[in-house]
Amino acid sequence: MGRWVEQRGLDYSIQAVVMVFSFVALPCVLATKFTSWADLNSSTYPRPQFYETPSRKEQLEMWQLSIIVLSYFTLPHYIQRVYAASDLRSLKVGVSILTVSVWFTILPAIYIGTVGVKILDGADTSSPFTSIIVKLMDLGGFSQAIGYIALTASLAAIMSTADSLVIGISQLVTSEIIYPFMPDESPHAIAWSGRLASLATMIVASLIGLAWREGITALSRIQFPLSAQAAPAFLLGLYTPNEHYDCHPWSIAAAA
Repeated sequence: MGRWVEQRGLDYSIQAVVMVFSFVALPCVLATKFTSWADLNSSTYPRPQFYETPSRKEQLEMWQLSIIVLSYFTLPHYIQRVYAASDLRSLKVGVSILTVSVWFTILPAIYIGTVGVKILDGADTSSPFTSIIVKLMDLGGFSQAIGYIALTASLAAIMSTADSLVIGISQLVTSEIIYPFMPDESPHAIAWSGRLASLATMIVASLIGLAWREGITALSRIQFPLSAQAAPAFLLGLYTPNEHYDCHPWSIAAAA
């Protein structure tokens, strides 16, 4: 088990380095081969509403997103990566870096999005990021290599996230629901219960993705606010001086 966790931690680290490199290189390539922020003009920009003052509702939504970003580490696929931490100090450093790094990675994403609108000439595509990457790969050479790296790294991250979510759900269902009702079952039977829970999770997720018009990503509207409620208890338990400190249940109300 320890060797598996160590290997997963190494996989996550390599994946993170590749993604950071690609998303830092993408703005540089876009500025060199296409256009940069300095070249954008509000009178010719395909989406002039980007230059308008946000409405009160949009401003409130932006503030809500900013607060939710601080609790990204409470998402299930991040919590599952907690097991890859070698010790408590590493976990604290990792959570701190994760909380701060989101703000730095947002800047390249904004750059890619705003410049990408100009590159695509305001075209309304189902996947703007993929369309921008295709434009890069059409150039060949270094730009094509960066495009391939960014695309494959993104797909790997998506698959890793889906894998972690399935594992997280399976573990919760098995340890918190199935095992308490069947404490005398053999480890083999419990393991098969976990596999069936994973299969059921995949079936439900596939049905939602295929049948729900808004798509499974619409669940983020409730997922992030719910996960943010776990942030106070998580932070108190992680950073309080006494490792035996018990968090008061009402600490969750601070995020609610």
